[in-house]
Amino acid sequence: MIATPKEFPGFWIFMYRVNPFQYVTKGLLATTLAGAPVHCADNEFLRFGSPPNVSCSEYMAPYLAGNHGYLSETGPSEQCLYCPSDTADDFLDKIGASYGQRWMNFGLIWVFVAFNVAAAFALYYIVRVPKRKKSEKEEAKVGMAKR
Repeated sequence: MIATPKEFPGFWIFMYRVNPFQYVTKGLLATTLAGAPVHCADNEFLRFGSPPNVSCSEYMAPYLAGNHGYLSETGPSEQCLYCPSDTADDFLDKIGASYGQRWMNFGLIWVFVAFNVAAAFALYYIVRVPKRKKSEKEEAKVGMAKR
């Protein structure tokens, strides 16, 4: 499972935000899983009984009107089977990924790339490019003044 900012203490929320891997992961998951149907395995269904003479769909209609998931009936007086997810969007919501943010995530990845390239060139210039000494600078100024 992917950790969300709610699960981190203070400083680590900052580290979560600046970590480019989260943008790659969320972008890929949102692009590939958005709208994908979910089919629960037999051990993933929530099992319960409905009141007598009431079908599972009648009993669960008010709940299903405001919640995700789907219902699978096994018979009129048998157990009701409820799967809490009907699309992968439920999972994406839990981790904070959204199909609408896929281009933002893609752009942020390129911001990280551009920043790192610029930082590498700046660091190279600061550390490796030879600097003139003060005496050379003063000589250059004197030479310019004589001309």
